[in-house]
Amino acid sequence: MQKNDILINWYPGHMAKAIREIKEKISIADILIIILDARCPISSYNEDFDLLSPHKKRLFIITKSDLMDINKKEQIAKRFSTDKLLWLDLRKTTSRNKILSALKEMSREKILNQQQKGFLISKIKIFVLGIPNTGKSTLINLIAQKKKLAVANMPGVTRSQKWISVGNYYFMDTPGILLPKFNDQEMALKLVMIGSIDAKNFPSSFLATNFLKLLAKYYPEKITNFMPFYNLNSQEISDIEAYNVFSSWALLKKYKINNKPDLNRIYKEFITYVRDLKGVTYD
Repeated sequence: MQKNDILINWYPGHMAKAIREIKEKISIADILIIILDARCPISSYNEDFDLLSPHKKRLFIITKSDLMDINKKEQIAKRFSTDKLLWLDLRKTTSRNKILSALKEMSREKILNQQQKGFLISKIKIFVLGIPNTGKSTLINLIAQKKKLAVANMPGVTRSQKWISVGNYYFMDTPGILLPKFNDQEMALKLVMIGSIDAKNFPSSFLATNFLKLLAKYYPEKITNFMPFYNLNSQEISDIEAYNVFSSWALLKKYKINNKPDLNRIYKEFITYVRDLKGVTYD
């Protein structure tokens, strides 16, 4: 991380309220669906969810699988080997059947138990959890086969909790919830890179510098794709090296203000480039 006083944290009031409300209601849940982003499937898991109801059945759904580094799929799958796991591109309608099939399997025991006792079959209650911008509302809209919930590629769209009835299930869509504080600032930076933390909260120079450092660590070839002249071989890039790289690239692209490099322009261009990358998994 860039050595300055900037710390990445984002925990607006609606998140604190949401986690309190989830704690009050989660005892009625039969299944927890936890949504993760394939570009950061470990960093995008809020471990506070483990404390909510550790004995509930859990279905992990890793979304945006079309954006991930497929070479890391097996490694990531081992991390979630004790739970049901699906890798999905929620833009594909085939994902709906995969989700419903998994839920049917996971709810079979409860339904059978109700039948044996002569009870009326109650709907299965499912809480959909995740950090911002991982696709919770998109998933429910896919299952409901209509646009019931607001969806946007930005954090914080869902601010309240709401039940959605679909077939034999009730789905509780919840707001994206982050950790109140990130002790691991690299993890926090990754969440800015995938849009789960709003980049507008931080200076573009800070983000561009640290995005460059993180790419140098994980995918240096992606830097070369953006800046063909880039030739720093080390995974460790200093702040001054990053400054020189961006200055040189701005001048080569003729981004100037008063005959000096227009760094703000090149920073923003690089940030957008990184946010749109495919074939990456930073965990």
